[in-house]
Amino acid sequence: MAMYYLERDPSIYVLAIDRDLEADDALQYIPAHMLHRVRYLKEDVMGMTLQRLREMMRKMWGLDMQHLYHIHFSPDCSTYSTANHTHTRRNADGTTTTIHAYRNEDGSINRQAPGHMQKKAGEQDRVLRDVIRNMQTIADEYPDLLQTIENPQGYLVQQPCIQGLLEGNGGWRLLTGDYCKCADVTLDGDIIWTRKRTHFVTKAVPRDFELELCENDCRYRFPEGSGL
Repeated sequence: MAMYYLERDPSIYVLAIDRDLEADDALQYIPAHMLHRVRYLKEDVMGMTLQRLREMMRKMWGLDMQHLYHIHFSPDCSTYSTANHTHTRRNADGTTTTIHAYRNEDGSINRQAPGHMQKKAGEQDRVLRDVIRNMQTIADEYPDLLQTIENPQGYLVQQPCIQGLLEGNGGWRLLTGDYCKCADVTLDGDIIWTRKRTHFVTKAVPRDFELELCENDCRYRFPEGSGL
């Protein structure tokens, strides 16, 4: 997402934060001539409060919060994915093995799953609650600031903290889009995009704005009769 802003507006500066990726991996798609406008921090986003964000903006660029245009959060989707589900696998010797999912159908942690899976899901939920709490605090003080939370269609939107945003009166909305339909050749290049149906929880997005869904009519479909 940062690349699109950098491409369209030479006055844009980006602060990117990721707990796991090294800078070279996190910024590999940013053209070299734009990198001077990006600050990258390898750290956990837990504890990213409004006060800390204010201090970082002043220290890095001498700017205040009114100059901030967009906050985007893309949490780890590994335990929120519906591709991971409980099922039974038949082994070569005729026995069966139950493969447990991280979560139940209502999005809660699967207490039948192995301990390490429950631990990982719990850690992701704690991060999500912390970040959402801080995003809501920012929204309360800066209601016109664009904020977005992105995850592939799955259990994220069923989490109580996300439901709290959507059911409140703060103007948060749930949008759903397909990457293949939303891709723009001028910005994304002429590459193949999969459907990847994705949820976006948004704040300060116009009420009439919607994302596009693919009805098997995007430019990335394989030709009829190709067998693909």
